[in-house]
Amino acid sequence: MQAWLLAKNGFLSQYISSERAAVQKELQDRDGYWTAAYTNSYVTAYNLKQVPPQDVPRSYEDLLLPKWKGKMGFRDDDYEWYATVLEFMGREKGLQYIRRLAQQQIKFAGDSPLRIQLLCAGEYSLDIGIHFDHPENARKKGCPVNWVVLEPGYKRPPIAIALAKSPPHPSAARIFIDWMLSRDGQKVVTDFTNREPVRADVELGAGVQKLKQFRFWKSNWDSIFLNLDEHQKAYRELFGLK
Repeated sequence: MQAWLLAKNGFLSQYISSERAAVQKELQDRDGYWTAAYTNSYVTAYNLKQVPPQDVPRSYEDLLLPKWKGKMGFRDDDYEWYATVLEFMGREKGLQYIRRLAQQQIKFAGDSPLRIQLLCAGEYSLDIGIHFDHPENARKKGCPVNWVVLEPGYKRPPIAIALAKSPPHPSAARIFIDWMLSRDGQKVVTDFTNREPVRADVELGAGVQKLKQFRFWKSNWDSIFLNLDEHQKAYRELFGLK
């Protein structure tokens, strides 16, 4: 989102890296101002001590079951989730769904690092939408947590790399962008951060590979960003957040 806004307001220079051709088309802007450096999917994470295999939610409707009332965590500003739900469900059906979900006494908190700690500690049973790398990394450290994707899954806006309008060292900046988008650079991204590479020719770790089993919605980011203030206001009103 930041790169989209910076480009729109004239703070970026056009730079089309030689590595850009290997990046998926939906992860780059058409005018050459920014290219995604990595992406991150949201998943529904759950505490293995509190959620037996037969109770793991498999659909968005499952989150409305009475057994989850007061037992779910969520981000207090996940406007991307809100906008995406309206896209794939349709506005009226999506709003009806969110109003029903709002009655489930959700425990709202901040970003993923805090919420994964609360989930591991058993403060609630599952988290509706958390960055994939947090439960995956926590699981490897011994936290009793696993995750699933409710289809269609959703992703956060691509995390982009771009050239500033008047960089002090433009040549060095271009070299770094080229490396970040190269196969070697993308391999570092996925190996050390559990983030999803933007090239198809990068070998994936087991966790990221598992994400490929699920269907993800392709959000219309231009439309979402243009209506971001509206989404933010509606999200907070629907969930009763101040």
